[in-house]
Amino acid sequence: MLDIGKLKYRLILLDENGVQCDLKDVVQDLGYEENENELASRITFHLADVDGALELCRNGRMVFLLAGFDGNDEEICRGTLKTWRHTYGLTARTADCTVYDTLYQLDKSQDNRYISSGRTTAQVFAEIAADWGIEMEYHGPDVSHGAMPMKNKTPAKMFLELLDDARKKGAGEYILRAVQGKIVVSPVFSNKTVYLFGRDNTVRVTYQENISDLVTRVKVLGQSKKDNAAPVEAVLDGRTEFGILQKIYQRNSDETIEAARQAAAELLKEEGEPKEEMTLELPDVPYVRKGDAIYCDRLEKADGYYRVLSVSHDCGARTMTLKVKKAEQIQALQEGNQQTGAYGAGSEVTFSGGMHYVSSDAGAKGYAVKGKGRAKITKTAEGKAHPYHLIHCDRSSNVYGWVDAGTFG
Repeated sequence: MLDIGKLKYRLILLDENGVQCDLKDVVQDLGYEENENELASRITFHLADVDGALELCRNGRMVFLLAGFDGNDEEICRGTLKTWRHTYGLTARTADCTVYDTLYQLDKSQDNRYISSGRTTAQVFAEIAADWGIEMEYHGPDVSHGAMPMKNKTPAKMFLELLDDARKKGAGEYILRAVQGKIVVSPVFSNKTVYLFGRDNTVRVTYQENISDLVTRVKVLGQSKKDNAAPVEAVLDGRTEFGILQKIYQRNSDETIEAARQAAAELLKEEGEPKEEMTLELPDVPYVRKGDAIYCDRLEKADGYYRVLSVSHDCGARTMTLKVKKAEQIQALQEGNQQTGAYGAGSEVTFSGGMHYVSSDAGAKGYAVKGKGRAKITKTAEGKAHPYHLIHCDRSSNVYGWVDAGTFG
């Protein structure tokens, strides 16, 4: 158990000559956050004018935030000083500073890129990162994409659209973050330590539910010919008792109708239920980041595993505020492992060849798979004729569908 009373933060500024300046004696109101709709992490702090501290405020200087218990400091966030504001008064002179990590440039820049059909997620990510001169550690999806023209978009938006397209194709969810100055792409819930919060260490729980952005119907449109309207190829209904709230899914020319239906079903699954919004105010754990899993032990409506959507750390008060949602994926993984033995959703296996099918049902249309190789189980269907949904991890095979038990190991 972490002793929050022993938690200490340090803020280090690095000047142009490589000299480190420890700001522990002059920094106030220190905080850092990862917001739901922002890619970059942000550090904010307030400097008092002690021994010329305000002269340290120069845009472009590197700032490092460290934290730890019992003196074992770890780097929590690093970034570049982007804005500072001096305030002069009769009794005091102060500065307010804001620092963003390396992903900030991807949020604020624009570029054009045409992703041709058949390119994989990993290939495009590597190219974009290389163009911007940022080192990348990639543990993300490697699915093939259809043609994706991206005009006047930020590199951050390109990354997120690629990950979203991969998710709709069944590859799972991934998080993009900066770690020690490089881009890291990894699955959500990849934190090795899952912190538990119970009634005795929770400050406040806020819960609300809304249907303002609900989607109850997804219409799949095919390719139009010349000036004709695009044909309707499928209509998927969800919670229509709330009314018809419709979205369009446009099938690419190189995308099968079945793949488009699957993507539309994923969209309906993602946006077709009332949104539960929960905010937790908790004792500060500096290592908790957006995309992590935490566990709540009977905190009113919060019970079980939750995904962190945003996090704000108040380093002075030693508290953090999390926006979270229920982590259905972890529950499904646990249930899948219980139902199907060692092979549950999320397991990586070696496909030995054979057929893949458009659904798990008996009599579903099947196609011969080209090649053998590594694949990931994305879904399981206990008791069905083809109980495992596989997606290839590389180009050794093209398996992408429901398969029989015994076709992998």
